[in-house]
Amino acid sequence: MQSNNNRLAGYIDKVRQLQSENSRMIKQVEVIEESQVKEISDIRVLYDREVRDLKSAIEELSKNYKDLQNNSEKILTDNRDLKSMQEKKSREIEERARAASKLQEETQKLKTKISVISNGNDKAKQELKDVLPEFGKLKREAL
Repeated sequence: MQSNNNRLAGYIDKVRQLQSENSRMIKQVEVIEESQVKEISDIRVLYDREVRDLKSAIEELSKNYKDLQNNSEKILTDNRDLKSMQEKKSREIEERARAASKLQEETQKLKTKISVISNGNDKAKQELKDVLPEFGKLKREAL
Protein backbone atom coordinates (compact mmCIF):
# COMPACT_ATOMS: atom_id res chain seq x y z
CA MET A 1 0.00 0.00 0.00
CA GLN A 2 2.88 2.26 0.76
CA SER A 3 4.19 1.68 -2.69
CA ASN A 4 0.79 2.59 -4.12
CA ASN A 5 0.79 5.73 -2.00
CA ASN A 6 4.25 6.53 -3.23
CA ARG A 7 3.20 5.89 -6.79
CA LEU A 8 0.09 8.06 -6.27
CA ALA A 9 2.22 10.82 -4.75
CA GLY A 10 4.57 10.52 -7.77
CA TYR A 11 1.59 10.81 -10.15
CA ILE A 12 0.23 13.80 -8.21
CA ASP A 13 3.66 15.48 -8.35
CA LYS A 14 3.88 14.70 -12.05
CA VAL A 15 0.37 16.13 -12.62
CA ARG A 16 1.30 19.28 -10.66
CA GLN A 17 4.55 19.58 -12.61
CA LEU A 18 2.68 19.12 -15.90
CA GLN A 19 0.01 21.64 -14.82
CA SER A 20 2.73 24.12 -13.86
CA GLU A 21 4.52 23.54 -17.16
CA ASN A 22 1.17 23.80 -18.98
CA SER A 23 0.46 27.17 -17.23
CA ARG A 24 3.94 28.40 -18.14
CA MET A 25 3.45 27.30 -21.76
CA ILE A 26 -0.02 28.93 -21.91
CA LYS A 27 1.51 32.20 -20.67
CA GLN A 28 4.32 31.83 -23.19
CA VAL A 29 1.77 31.25 -26.00
CA GLU A 30 -0.24 34.29 -24.84
CA VAL A 31 2.91 36.47 -24.85
CA ILE A 32 3.81 35.17 -28.30
CA GLU A 33 0.26 35.76 -29.56
CA GLU A 34 0.25 39.30 -28.11
CA SER A 35 3.60 39.98 -29.71
CA GLN A 36 2.38 38.60 -33.05
CA VAL A 37 -0.85 40.62 -32.85
CA LYS A 38 1.15 43.79 -32.13
CA GLU A 39 3.60 43.02 -34.95
CA ILE A 40 0.73 42.29 -37.33
CA SER A 41 -1.00 45.51 -36.25
CA ASP A 42 2.22 47.51 -36.75
CA ILE A 43 2.81 45.88 -40.11
CA ARG A 44 -0.81 46.59 -41.08
CA VAL A 45 -0.37 50.27 -40.20
CA LEU A 46 2.84 50.42 -42.26
CA TYR A 47 1.17 48.55 -45.12
CA ASP A 48 -1.85 50.87 -45.07
CA ARG A 49 0.42 53.92 -45.02
CA GLU A 50 2.49 52.54 -47.88
CA VAL A 51 -0.63 51.72 -49.91
CA ARG A 52 -1.98 55.22 -49.28
CA ASP A 53 1.35 56.79 -50.31
CA LEU A 54 1.49 54.64 -53.44
CA LYS A 55 -2.07 55.55 -54.39
CA SER A 56 -1.22 59.21 -53.90
CA ALA A 57 1.90 58.79 -56.04
CA ILE A 58 -0.12 57.04 -58.74
CA GLU A 59 -2.69 59.85 -58.74
CA GLU A 60 0.11 62.44 -58.96
CA LEU A 61 1.79 60.55 -61.81
CA SER A 62 -1.53 60.19 -63.58
CA LYS A 63 -2.18 63.93 -63.25
CA ASN A 64 1.34 64.71 -64.47
CA TYR A 65 0.88 62.33 -67.39
CA LYS A 66 -2.39 64.01 -68.38
CA ASP A 67 -0.77 67.44 -68.08
CA LEU A 68 2.16 66.31 -70.21
CA GLN A 69 -0.21 64.79 -72.74
CA ASN A 70 -2.22 68.03 -72.94
CA ASN A 71 0.96 70.10 -73.20
CA SER A 72 2.37 67.86 -75.92
CA GLU A 73 -0.89 68.10 -77.87
CA LYS A 74 -0.78 71.90 -77.53
CA ILE A 75 2.86 71.95 -78.63
CA LEU A 76 2.05 69.73 -81.63
CA THR A 77 -0.84 72.01 -82.56
CA ASP A 78 1.34 75.10 -82.17
CA ASN A 79 4.03 73.40 -84.25
CA ARG A 80 1.54 72.64 -87.04
CA ASP A 81 0.27 76.22 -86.92
CA LEU A 82 3.82 77.59 -87.05
CA LYS A 83 4.70 75.32 -89.98
CA SER A 84 1.59 76.50 -91.79
CA MET A 85 2.48 80.13 -91.13
CA GLN A 86 6.06 79.49 -92.23
CA GLU A 87 4.86 77.93 -95.50
CA LYS A 88 2.49 80.88 -96.05
CA LYS A 89 5.29 83.38 -95.35
CA SER A 90 7.62 81.46 -97.67
CA ARG A 91 5.03 81.62 -100.45
CA GLU A 92 4.53 85.34 -99.81
CA ILE A 93 8.31 85.90 -99.91
CA GLU A 94 8.58 83.98 -103.20
CA GLU A 95 5.66 85.97 -104.66
CA ARG A 96 7.19 89.25 -103.49
CA ALA A 97 10.59 88.23 -104.86
CA ARG A 98 8.99 87.49 -108.26
CA ALA A 99 7.07 90.78 -108.07
CA ALA A 100 10.28 92.64 -107.12
CA SER A 101 12.09 91.02 -110.03
CA LYS A 102 9.31 92.06 -112.41
CA LEU A 103 9.34 95.57 -110.96
CA GLN A 104 13.13 95.76 -111.44
CA GLU A 105 12.72 94.63 -115.04
CA GLU A 106 9.96 97.19 -115.57
CA THR A 107 12.07 99.89 -113.87
CA GLN A 108 14.99 99.04 -116.13
CA LYS A 109 12.71 99.23 -119.18
CA LEU A 110 11.35 102.57 -118.00
CA LYS A 111 14.89 103.89 -117.38
CA THR A 112 15.82 102.81 -120.88
CA LYS A 113 12.69 104.48 -122.24
CA ILE A 114 13.43 107.65 -120.23
CA SER A 115 16.97 107.63 -121.57
CA VAL A 116 15.72 107.24 -125.13
CA ILE A 117 13.12 109.99 -124.61
CA SER A 118 15.68 112.22 -122.91
CA ASN A 119 18.06 111.75 -125.84
CA GLY A 120 15.21 112.53 -128.20
CA ASN A 121 14.31 115.57 -126.09
CA ASP A 122 17.93 116.74 -126.11
CA LYS A 123 18.01 116.34 -129.91
CA ALA A 124 14.72 118.21 -130.19
CA LYS A 125 16.08 121.03 -127.99
CA GLN A 126 19.20 121.18 -130.10
CA GLU A 127 17.15 121.28 -133.29
CA LEU A 128 14.94 123.94 -131.71
CA LYS A 129 18.03 125.97 -130.86
CA ASP A 130 19.20 125.56 -134.40
CA VAL A 131 15.79 126.41 -135.91
CA LEU A 132 14.82 129.32 -133.60
CA PRO A 133 17.29 131.81 -135.01
CA GLU A 134 16.09 130.94 -138.52
CA PHE A 135 12.47 131.17 -137.38
CA GLY A 136 13.12 134.59 -135.87
CA LYS A 137 14.80 135.68 -139.06
CA LEU A 138 11.94 134.38 -141.17
CA LYS A 139 9.39 136.01 -138.93
CA ARG A 140 11.09 139.36 -139.23
CA GLU A 141 11.28 138.98 -142.92
CA ALA A 142 7.66 138.10 -143.08
CA LEU A 143 6.68 141.20 -141.24
